[in-house]
Amino acid sequence: MAANGDRQRGFDAQALTSLVPRLAYDLIDRNGPTRAIHEQVEGTLVSADISGFTRLTEQLADRGREGAEIMTAAVNSCFHDLIAAAEFHGGDVLKFGGDAVLVFFTGDGHRMRAAAAGQQMQFALRRNTHARRHSLLMTVGVADGLFEAMVVGSERRDLLLCGPATTLTLQLEDGADKGEVVTTATVAAALGARERAGGVVVLDDREWLTPERPPAPVGIMGSFVPDALRAHWIDYADLGAEHRQAAIGFVSIGGVDEHIDEHGGAA
Repeated sequence: MAANGDRQRGFDAQALTSLVPRLAYDLIDRNGPTRAIHEQVEGTLVSADISGFTRLTEQLADRGREGAEIMTAAVNSCFHDLIAAAEFHGGDVLKFGGDAVLVFFTGDGHRMRAAAAGQQMQFALRRNTHARRHSLLMTVGVADGLFEAMVVGSERRDLLLCGPATTLTLQLEDGADKGEVVTTATVAAALGARERAGGVVVLDDREWLTPERPPAPVGIMGSFVPDALRAHWIDYADLGAEHRQAAIGFVSIGGVDEHIDEHGGAA
């Protein structure tokens, strides 16, 4: 038990900051840890969605454990490169949803850094060995504005980014062709880009400096990572991955943008 306790403390100190978005730390730091939080945050959101994993899964379905290992290696490698590209430009990984990842940028130059990150994420995927081998491609949407940031829940807490700016980001990504980064005009204003209906396609490939961010405190961030998940993570930390059969559900709640427009984000 003592050894497990040591592992648990080591996990708290080293891994919580990689499991919880930086935005969650900032919101709690400004508003306190014990209540529901709503705050409008200015920034730029990137939605990047890889296509091809579903087809690859179907191709590998009959290969058993070998197929699962191939899929795991491809997912790990691709998202490793995407996250590295996003974090290089100061991005904060908020969510994963299926084959997609949401990354949020705030602070000085957030528009340019987000656009540069989206482009570099495309470059990273094109260079990735697994992506080339399995013909994986990606669409990226980038939108700026005031985002409705919320920390919800009690014992189990979660971070949500809602409102019209979030919806616009997803719409731009949905309208992008494979291999493209599509942004709002304000994001692309300082970059080389070409306009088209539904957004602006970013063509810029410059390198952008990333502002340094202070390390996030651990504090009460355990409320974002349930005890069962934390214990599960520790058990499999040395194995690299785990395979299991599962049923996955996605829940979409409509009418949020309209409710915010009529009643405000606090409602």
